Amino acid sequence: GPLWGVGREKLLREGVELVLILDTSGSMATEDVPGSRLFLAKTALQSLVQRLPGDRFALLAFEGEAYPLVPLTLDTDAIGLFLDTLDPGAVSSPGTSLGEGLVKGLSLFADQDRRNKAMILVSDGEDLEGEVEAAVAKAKQMGVVVHTVGVGTEQGEPVPDFDREGKQIGFKKDESGAPVISRLHPETLEAIARGTGGRFFRLNPADTGLGTLAAAIEGMEQKALAREFSYRKKERYQIPLGVSLLALALALLLPLPARRRATLAKAAGLVFLLLALAPSTGAAEGKVVDEVLLRPRRLTAAGQKEYAQGNHPQALRAFEKAAGARPDDIRTRFNLADGFPLVTTKKVHT
Repeated sequence: GPLWGVGREKLLREGVELVLILDTSGSMATEDVPGSRLFLAKTALQSLVQRLPGDRFALLAFEGEAYPLVPLTLDTDAIGLFLDTLDPGAVSSPGTSLGEGLVKGLSLFADQDRRNKAMILVSDGEDLEGEVEAAVAKAKQMGVVVHTVGVGTEQGEPVPDFDREGKQIGFKKDESGAPVISRLHPETLEAIARGTGGRFFRLNPADTGLGTLAAAIEGMEQKALAREFSYRKKERYQIPLGVSLLALALALLLPLPARRRATLAKAAGLVFLLLALAPSTGAAEGKVVDEVLLRPRRLTAAGQKEYAQGNHPQALRAFEKAAGARPDDIRTRFNLADGFPLVTTKKVHT
């Protein structure tokens, strides 16, 4: 920040067009998987939509007939909202027609000539109408890949029966009075996927992410889906940043404030006072000042430099001053003793 004003930005969306076809027939209420078949199917589709944010989705529910719920859109929140509201029997026509769901799903594609299209059929594979082969042939002709997801078990369980208020009142029965057992039919779903170049996936209650299916869709060719305009507030960080840089430059160029100058002057005056008083305040105070100013070390280094260059008198004077600042140090005393004979020897010869 700060942010103000609105800017318009043109966005190009690329991805795949996907039609989600969900079986909401009565058999999807069977509880041979945790929750129910429909609950598990909705959870898996929710996860799949979240994993493919750049694609455009449509949603269709089918039983005896198919009913489009959401047209192709980039709004994944709308897909999630409708998935949450779906229950078994959501479509008024009872029964199960896989062929009707596939044909109606093909009509939802906006551009019939596009090749980066796919449908995802989630069902238990039960089909009571027998129109699957014609629908598969039409999908193959249009170049639409159909991936199928099977939900349920091959052993199956009785199909629950509900009243008008959605309360379970028992199980559905056949003409003889025996409970109707619904089972997964993977062979039907495998045939649909194989006929269109798609893949069949069995929904696992322990893993509803459909990660392998998402990877297969991500591997499809990406095409431009939409050109949209995004409206967002403009960043105005340049203004406070410029003010900050200007203030920093002025702080470096302008003279020190009066208070800071006075503080520095007091500190400097105290140092000079200590230096001035050092000779008359006794040996202890003088040694403290010497140590603070690193005088012995600097004088010893200067003497060693003169000694190496052959300037022995100058080296001796520096050693004498270092020894005076630190008379108890054996190193300063050694330097003084080492330099003194050289000077006296030169005087004798001269």
